Amino acid sequence: MSDPMHAARGAVILAEYVQPMQSGRWLIGGTLTGVICTRQVCDFPAGLSAYLRFQVERAGSYAVSTVLVVRNAPPNAPPLVDVRAEVQVRDPNEPVQMAVPLPPFRVECPCPQAGIAPGQEAVVHLSVLTLVADQALAGSPLRISFRAAPVSEAPPSAGRPPGAI
Repeated sequence: MSDPMHAARGAVILAEYVQPMQSGRWLIGGTLTGVICTRQVCDFPAGLSAYLRFQVERAGSYAVSTVLVVRNAPPNAPPLVDVRAEVQVRDPNEPVQMAVPLPPFRVECPCPQAGIAPGQEAVVHLSVLTLVADQALAGSPLRISFRAAPVSEAPPSAGRPPGAI
């Protein structure tokens, strides 16, 4: 008997909003591949959402994990987020589609943010991964760029419009 995960395949999209529609389509808003932060900690107080789509060879029950990991962390470091579900696949000819809400999380700048010079950045590379039956099927990167806080411009002089010399 063949391994049910042998020809498994999948996709994951990281977004601010994911919702199924009555038409069978999915509404995916605010897709993310990178975020710019100008503070020491980049907070995601509302979390994020992941759209998962995968297909397996056989009907059955499958353990699905959606994890958010720091790519350059030690291998034994815990993920920032780990959401697990048991999914019943009734028809292996139809892909499984699901929205996974990721809980609130935060990412710290790898150095003192105040020490980042204008025009420079410190980067933390994350990946959201979909694992089905402990096999990685799909991943999507998320780049967190920590930059110096913008220097606010001086108010324009009285009597001159902004930008006038």
